[in-house]
Amino acid sequence: MQSETGTAAEEVLGEDLRKRMAMSYFSNAPTFRNAVDRARLRAAEKHLGLVSRRKLRILEPEDFVSAKELEANAIVE
Repeated sequence: MQSETGTAAEEVLGEDLRKRMAMSYFSNAPTFRNAVDRARLRAAEKHLGLVSRRKLRILEPEDFVSAKELEANAIVE
């Protein structure tokens, strides 16, 4: 299923990726894919129950791990 994002979500993802690029374990496409997969899981958890496919496809800014969360939780790919 292809995901959709708004400008705000893209800004959060961009900030997250810039932060990850400075880390020694950054691995280009796998890092990006993992960030999007993590956002999909967070979005799905938010919508437990019966929802439309469209609602599941839309990724909001809060679905992405922020740079602050990344540092605080030391999330490693």
